[in-house]
Amino acid sequence: LKDSIMAQRVVSDEVGAQIFISEDAQKKYYEDHKKDYFREEEVFLSQILLSTEGKSEEQQASALVKAKELVRRARAGEKFTDLAAANSDQEETAKNGGYLGAPLKREDLRPEVAEPAFTHDRGYVTDPIKLDTPSGYLILKVEERYAAGQATFEEVREEIQNTMAGPLMQPKVRVFLTKLRRGAYLEIR
Repeated sequence: LKDSIMAQRVVSDEVGAQIFISEDAQKKYYEDHKKDYFREEEVFLSQILLSTEGKSEEQQASALVKAKELVRRARAGEKFTDLAAANSDQEETAKNGGYLGAPLKREDLRPEVAEPAFTHDRGYVTDPIKLDTPSGYLILKVEERYAAGQATFEEVREEIQNTMAGPLMQPKVRVFLTKLRRGAYLEIR
C-alpha cells in the first residue's frame, strides 16, 4: 500500500504538475455540467462512543463525566482524531480517528443524532448524546456539512480540476512510464 501510494504521488508530481487547466476553462466546465453538482443535504462525521453496555449505574455516571471531559477537551482544541483513537469503545472507527467515512443523509441517522449533526457547521463538537442501543454516550464532530442545492464553483473546484485532468494525464503517464523503462538499468546474473 505504501509503495502504491508513493508511486501515485511520484506520477502525480511528475506528470500532474505539467497539466494546467485555466480557471476560465474550469468555470466553463462547471457551467456546462451544473446539474452534476447538485447536492442533497449531507454531512461527514467523526465519533467517539463510550459504551455503558452492562455497566453499573456508578460506571455509567463515570462514562458521562468522561464524555463531558472529552467534549471540553475537543472544544478547547485537542485533536478529535487523537481523542477518538484513545477513548472510543467502537474499535472500527477508533482506528480511523473516529471518522465515519461516507457522507450521511438525514434519514441515515437517528433523530437525536441527526438534529445536532445537521444544524451545526463544520468543526462543531456535540454534547454527549445518550444512546439506548448500543447503550452509551456518543460524541460527534461535524467534519463537513453540505446544504441541499447547487454546489458553488468554489466547493467543487478541486473535483472539476481532477475530472478535467484525468483524460489529459493518461497519455502523459504512458510517456513518463516509457521514459522510466528506457532509462532503467537491469543486470541479470
